[in-house]
Amino acid sequence: MKMDDAQLVAAIEQHEAASSLHGALESDRAESVDRYLGKAMGNEIEGRSQVVARDSFDTVEWLKPQLADIFTSGEEIVSFSPRGPDDVKAAEQETDYINHLITQRNNWFEIWYNWTHDALVQKNGYVKVYWDDSEDKTREKYQQLDPESYAKLMQDDDIEVISQSEESYIDEMGQPVMLYSCEVERTQPRNVVRMLNVQPENIRVDSNAPALNLQDPRLSFVQHLELKTISELRNDGLDVPDDISDSGTTDRGFERQDDYTPFRDSDGQESDPSMRRIKVRECWLRCDYDGDGRAELLHVIIVGTTPLLIEDCDVVPIVALCPIPQPHQHVGLSLIDAVLDLEKIQTALLRGALDNQYLANNGRYGVNEDNVNLDDM
Repeated sequence: MKMDDAQLVAAIEQHEAASSLHGALESDRAESVDRYLGKAMGNEIEGRSQVVARDSFDTVEWLKPQLADIFTSGEEIVSFSPRGPDDVKAAEQETDYINHLITQRNNWFEIWYNWTHDALVQKNGYVKVYWDDSEDKTREKYQQLDPESYAKLMQDDDIEVISQSEESYIDEMGQPVMLYSCEVERTQPRNVVRMLNVQPENIRVDSNAPALNLQDPRLSFVQHLELKTISELRNDGLDVPDDISDSGTTDRGFERQDDYTPFRDSDGQESDPSMRRIKVRECWLRCDYDGDGRAELLHVIIVGTTPLLIEDCDVVPIVALCPIPQPHQHVGLSLIDAVLDLEKIQTALLRGALDNQYLANNGRYGVNEDNVNLDDM
């Protein structure tokens, strides 16, 4: 039997409850960011040195430029190899085209730099790759066009006339001439491959994920959480009412109250309904939606408990990166995990040395008030 919308939402929320976003992973990521930023460790003693060693920061920032030099400085980011003599021409064209998409239509250096930063600090880094067919709408005004220019403008299929007016005057030959003024809205589809860095805390992955690769057929659930305006969703071709509610039975992932949450909910602060920011859950899950007894990969966009899009898909358009992958699991180790014990040792040694130096330079006396005249002291 085919699933209805309520059953599909329930399946998604069941996956969310079992996803690997919360618990130890979230606290580990928060601590890693603290260590990278050099924040207090929480074991400071009042009146004693509170310096924090910056081993995590130094190690990450030392490695990032070297990785960027390897993966962004060459002429070819991707290279296709021919399988036979007949494939040489096609392989060259594919190599040129894909490198053009990566380096010219996207800012590859910034994407790679942020991707590696997320992975080195927060265990996993994510990039979303998708075909952007959203539309850009711009308003244009034209004044006093002659009939030929006006007719040519009206033949443009990308415009919609908002308003128009006409006026006439007598030229030097005594002939009446019509002039046209108009305001039009031009719609231009982007139609380009986009690569987008995604915050690791915005990604939920099946807690039983068997590998780093999100294309693994054994993986049952991946979710991307984000805030979008209603206007952005409509530009993506989705039908969204102004009064849609983004509250659901599980809102976890949008409620973090620390310094690292990307969600700054401004609900109720926008006077324009189209600019209201709502919580959007984009999911890829395997389930038997059509009731044929076999699970298929679905792409679902849901706001609150309202699915805006349900469609079959072939791949999960999110690519994961990990500096120290672990066998048989999706989440690996960050570079900070590898140097954290050294940073704690360095911090303890620095604090001890500084405390000792402070006491040597600013010595304090202990006296017995029964044996010493305090005024003389």
